[in-house]
Amino acid sequence: MHDIEMIDFELWVISMIRAMCRREGMRLPRIGRADELLDERLAVGAYWNRAGRASRPTSSPE
Repeated sequence: MHDIEMIDFELWVISMIRAMCRREGMRLPRIGRADELLDERLAVGAYWNRAGRASRPTSSPE
């Protein structure tokens, strides 16, 4: 599993490639890899949300 920064970088690269193809009138590459990265990013985000909740105290000590 990649970290969020790596996933975001790969998504940026894909978007730049697609923009270049669109500008040059070339056939756009398939978006399957972008879909995979978005799914992975969602999973990583969900993992860190769960992990963050588990490590936080449920009530503030007084």
